[in-house]
Amino acid sequence: MKHDGTRAYYFPKEEVSALFKTAGFEEIENNVHYRYLENRKTGLQMYRVWLQGRFFKPLTIKEEVIEDLSGVQNEEKIEENLKISDSYEKNLENEE
Repeated sequence: MKHDGTRAYYFPKEEVSALFKTAGFEEIENNVHYRYLENRKTGLQMYRVWLQGRFFKPLTIKEEVIEDLSGVQNEEKIEENLKISDSYEKNLENEE
């Protein structure tokens, strides 16, 4: 318990990753950053640690495009958007 009556919980890197993966996200990166800080006025030395993560939630683009265009009767427009979503998914796969 902190001095002001609140509680703090410090997440291990692995737990942050597991929480996001459980929620359906995929991890891009999850890093620990260390920093030494010194208050020159008081001479207080502090060691700080931060977690910085980047996660994304994959989408099923084809299904969303079809749903969005379900009211549109133009088959060429639907095929064009499906080609765009195919190339987007290929780019995502290549990044991994």
